Amino acid sequence: MCIRDRTNTSSLPNAYNVINNDLQLLQEWANKWHMLFNPTKTKYMVISNSNDVNNNQLVINNTQIEQVSSFKQLGLFLDDKMTWETHINHIVLKATKKIGLLWRVSLNFPRKCAENIYTTTILPTLDYGCSVYDSLSRRLTDRLEAVQRRAAVAYMY
Repeated sequence: MCIRDRTNTSSLPNAYNVINNDLQLLQEWANKWHMLFNPTKTKYMVISNSNDVNNNQLVINNTQIEQVSSFKQLGLFLDDKMTWETHINHIVLKATKKIGLLWRVSLNFPRKCAENIYTTTILPTLDYGCSVYDSLSRRLTDRLEAVQRRAAVAYMY
């Protein structure tokens, strides 16, 4: 494998050319060492504030790699605008389902038991990765706080 000068990657089409060349070198390396890459499991994302339509494709082993606008990595949903919107939507939905379950069973348990259910199942859902997405917009922060209030109401009775 040779290392090339990467100073010409200032535009998106040039960056695609450099990456496709690197993918070709990677495929040659894999062939040499009898390794297989599964391009159907490979995805890529372009992180940008621009709304420009991207007609370029990345290719490995003569197969186009799928471009995605968001994906899950280590339990956090990342999106191409880095807004955390997709992640917050996911955890709000997940926590809301758990709160509904807590609401249904809390009538049969003492309050302390409901609090334990909250702290062991719902709170970790809301807290996981919070140090990473600490700088949320006010709207997304309000959505998370609304879920917390809903949970508090669920086990207060």
